[in-house]
Amino acid sequence: MTEQHERFIGPKENFGRGSHGSIVNVLIAFLLGWAAGRWDQEKRDTLPVLIPDEEYGPALVRVVGVFQSEEGLDADGRCGPATRAYLRKKLNLDLEAIPLGPNDVICDEDAA
Repeated sequence: MTEQHERFIGPKENFGRGSHGSIVNVLIAFLLGWAAGRWDQEKRDTLPVLIPDEEYGPALVRVVGVFQSEEGLDADGRCGPATRAYLRKKLNLDLEAIPLGPNDVICDEDAA
């Protein structure tokens, strides 16, 4: 029997477009709550619709960029190390502490 080890997002990994799995839905749920608590419906309607589909696609890239801009971070749409550190320190969301599911893929198709 093969021993399985839990996987986590690495501290230097970029988590961006092309990533998929349950960890993406954690980020989507957070951003939906963040927007609902911060903006009225009219302003939320200017954002793309986020669906918890486990895909880090163009809509999520845009909403992450808006979040970053609103919070004073570099707005690149990636949930990279600086954004995750901000989430952890300021908003108590530690994405690096959440075990990845067996089908979770962390990547960044926009990386140079």
